[in-house]
Amino acid sequence: MSINKPVIDIEYATNLIGGDRAVVLELIHDFQQEIPAYLEKMNTEYQDENFEQLVGTIHKLSGGAIYAGATSIKQLSKEIEQKYKEQHQFDHDDYSKLLALLTEAQVFQV
Repeated sequence: MSINKPVIDIEYATNLIGGDRAVVLELIHDFQQEIPAYLEKMNTEYQDENFEQLVGTIHKLSGGAIYAGATSIKQLSKEIEQKYKEQHQFDHDDYSKLLALLTEAQVFQV
């Protein structure tokens, strides 16, 4: 989605976990494998307009995202969660952006 920055930052993740690139590649792979299940769960919660549960799912997703170097996913997830908690409104535009980032991360080639 971002022209300037890849959706997954391998160097960031490598630095975050202490320099072991092999572990980072495994974390990225695991995160990519989890994305379809997250998308399915999030889609159901969105269609059911269960935004509180959806925000909880997004929060869980963001934990794996940071260790996979998906900083933009982590940041956007945090913003969605914060807006919901503070304003009691679900940001549909940010949610659409998050879905696009997840789709991009799923096919990211290491």
